[in-house]
Amino acid sequence: MASPLDIALDYIARGWNPTPVQYRNKRALGDGWQLRIIDATNAAQFFNGEKLNIGAVLGPSSRKLTDVDEDAAEAIYIGPYILPKTKARFGRASKRDSHRLYYTELSAAGLPAAIAFDDPRKPKQQGRLIELRIGGNSGAQTVLPGSVHKSGEAITWEEDGEPATVDGNDLLQRVKTVAAYSLLARYWPAEGSGHHDTARVVGGFLARASLDPKTIRVHVEAIVRATNSPRWKELCRTAEDAAQALAAGKHGFGFTGLQEAFGADIAKKVAEWLNYPQKARRSDGKIKTEKPADTEDADELPPEAEDAIALAFAGRHANELRYVNAWGKWVGFENAHWIEDNTLHTFDRVRAVCREIATTGEHSPRVVASAKTIVAVERLARADRRLAATAEQWDNNSWMLNEKNRG
Repeated sequence: MASPLDIALDYIARGWNPTPVQYRNKRALGDGWQLRIIDATNAAQFFNGEKLNIGAVLGPSSRKLTDVDEDAAEAIYIGPYILPKTKARFGRASKRDSHRLYYTELSAAGLPAAIAFDDPRKPKQQGRLIELRIGGNSGAQTVLPGSVHKSGEAITWEEDGEPATVDGNDLLQRVKTVAAYSLLARYWPAEGSGHHDTARVVGGFLARASLDPKTIRVHVEAIVRATNSPRWKELCRTAEDAAQALAAGKHGFGFTGLQEAFGADIAKKVAEWLNYPQKARRSDGKIKTEKPADTEDADELPPEAEDAIALAFAGRHANELRYVNAWGKWVGFENAHWIEDNTLHTFDRVRAVCREIATTGEHSPRVVASAKTIVAVERLARADRRLAATAEQWDNNSWMLNEKNRG
């Protein structure tokens, strides 16, 4: 087995600046370690036979070495779909292939030494999804193979080759994308509770974020396979279809739909990390009525206006609700059938939209979520061209609608 000194000399030969680290720990030893240079002439002073871990000081003293640390299981799975290929990858038994090394110019860009992306619903560290470790003046180091994790697992190479040289800004955006998709995977609804509908929402949202349908299919594959869904192929097709529909000028979900599917806190982080167009949401990140591709412009309406809420409601539910005026009934699409709404489910959906706007805006919650507003929104939604249907559209079988007529 190679000694810490042997390993340090190997890293020095690669042009990296090694640093001794406390055994089974991440703490670099010695004051000013981030400014210290260890080379072949002085390595024996620092790696002197004691049991040690070994790290590399990231940034300029290690040929601008940069580490992408995929902390969360979702990020480890999604990373290979999004991050640039590199021949320097490592991890440990329970988190294989969780570190990817690159050479970038980021350490000279004035950025923090490490940029972390965390789950907003969990405490920091516990909620860490992925981290981009850059180094630079404030210093960052990464514990490398030849070390032992606090769990007792050996840190080992997955592929012990040369790090890829990549554009730093592109890498940073890809890391943000992995973080965003990791959140979507973590909070993707379980089977039977909007599992399929969520794929349509995400497909429309990513299309509005300027991704093409084929790219969306691959990215959604990364997300849903990270959830271990057995329906991942179907969900990928659904997301791609939603993106193609938007490209064809039909309705497509956006930020408001993402909020409904995942919650405002998750949607806000995802939009932030993906650089979602600001025109698609308010500058303060709160709910804004979006203009579907095939509807009138509601941008001049305040989001708490009854008509604006009705437009938002119709946009979210255009694919699963219809109102047949001749019958005076709402019908909903469930389990491949259109079923009469006899339980006021539609009314409850209107309440959900009103409650969301009431809690995310600056207006009075009592007014927006009042029974009067909810009733008014439901009546306005009946006339929306995306939801209104005639009796002639339906088959003889009262609650079946031909797929060609759906929408």
